[in-house]
Formats: sequence, structure tokens, C-alpha cells
Amino acid sequence: MIDFSLMKTAEDKEAERAVARIEELKNFLKESDYKVLPDYDKPNQEIKEQRKAWRKEIRQLGNSK
Repeated sequence: MIDFSLMKTAEDKEAERAVARIEELKNFLKESDYKVLPDYDKPNQEIKEQRKAWRKEIRQLGNSK
């Protein structure tokens, strides 16, 4: 007999992927925090833009749940 309570819908799987991606993006932000500190040797515009894109994606994924 099949236990349907254990089956995941496409929406469940998508939500799990979104949560996993948000965690991944948060880790990217955490790992790059020191690179945007004011006393860091050389400010890097590229990392600032990347962090901005990560935050934007987190907001989009958070709103889609």
C-alpha cells in the first residue's frame, strides 16, 4: 500500500529548493562580510554588486514562498 502522506507535491519540492537556495545565499553573504568592511584594504565594487544581487534573490525567493 502507498502512503500518500509521505509524497511531496511539486510546490513542496519548489519550496524546499527555495529554502536551500536562501541558506546558500546567506552563507555567501556571511563569507564575504569582511570584504566590504570600511577598513578592508581595497574596496571591491564587484563584490558589492554580487552581494546586492544575492540580497535581491533572497528577497525574491522569500516572497515566492
